[in-house]
Amino acid sequence: MLPAPLRLRTPDGVELSFVSVLARLAAELDAAVIPCDLADPAAAAALVARAGEIELLIANAGIDAAEDLLDLGHEEIAPAVAVNLTAQAVLAAGFARGMSRRATATSC
Repeated sequence: MLPAPLRLRTPDGVELSFVSVLARLAAELDAAVIPCDLADPAAAAALVARAGEIELLIANAGIDAAEDLLDLGHEEIAPAVAVNLTAQAVLAAGFARGMSRRATATSC
């Protein structure tokens, strides 16, 4: 089970969703925010296709498997590996192709 969406509280007590904060930043930078459930391997691949060519990938998604190693079972390990390893590799490989192609075309 994935955790609830991250919420932030401003100093004056206003609660905001993390996605809404990122959307504001993206608007300032002429960028995009594309939420994705990285526990689903097909969703990570679909994100690469949907996003198209990118300039920068910040792949820092991650979830904890368990607080205690003795509590780790398949139910805890599988989603952590899907998000922390598999999705990161799928994103990096998918976006690297275009980034590499553009770097080769512009480096002389």
